[in-house]
Amino acid sequence: LVLEGGTITGNETKMSGGAVYLNNSSTFIMTGGEISGNKADLQGGALYAKYRVQGEKQIVTEINIDGVKIAKNESAQGGAIATIRHTKINMSSGSIEGNLATKDAGAILLQTWSEMNITGGQITKNTAEKACGGIYISSDSKLTMSGGSISYNVAKTNGGAVALSKETVFTMTGGDITGNEA
Repeated sequence: LVLEGGTITGNETKMSGGAVYLNNSSTFIMTGGEISGNKADLQGGALYAKYRVQGEKQIVTEINIDGVKIAKNESAQGGAIATIRHTKINMSSGSIEGNLATKDAGAILLQTWSEMNITGGQITKNTAEKACGGIYISSDSKLTMSGGSISYNVAKTNGGAVALSKETVFTMTGGDITGNEA
């Protein structure tokens, strides 16, 4: 799915992926525009991406964000975005702001062999009512940050900006992390 601009708003699901649900080697590319005011009861208030392993084939499900505003979405985990199993997020510009997780990961939840590359943009003012206001990295997942910022995110418990668990990797060669609170 390729979108150039536009708005995705006001959607809701009892499951995951309030606005967009990606499965089995799908690709979502959005340049400009906004994804806001969506809600998922489980994971990924705006976007949810997963790959279910079938046989020996392992093709990545991918999200590319460039100049997109992802704001005021809500879910239990991953207020804006949640990924699981062989998924990849590339963020080059735009913002992920003002999202809410009623449990963990106010902005983004990376689970089980997921990865994210941040070269630009802002992840700011997201809230988790439990752990990690910004990006929660879990189960062999990794985050690489060479630009952009993670700022003013709030969590009730651990990791205002970034939280890591279960054999994860966070590599930062540029960008800013500032003003987060847990």
